[in-house]
Amino acid sequence: MEIGDPVEVIYRSDNPKRSMLAFEVKSRVGFDVALSSVMGALWAGAVAGLFLTF
Repeated sequence: MEIGDPVEVIYRSDNPKRSMLAFEVKSRVGFDVALSSVMGALWAGAVAGLFLTF
């Protein structure tokens, strides 16, 4: 991608200030899934630790 190339912008019509470039969406979704998975594993470990200490 070069400066001046056309890009697709994705935004919600009710809040156009929050927008993303279309090619960023794919990497963002992957990041969100990975982060959620890690946080879920940490939460499950914390809950298991609580149960095992009693």
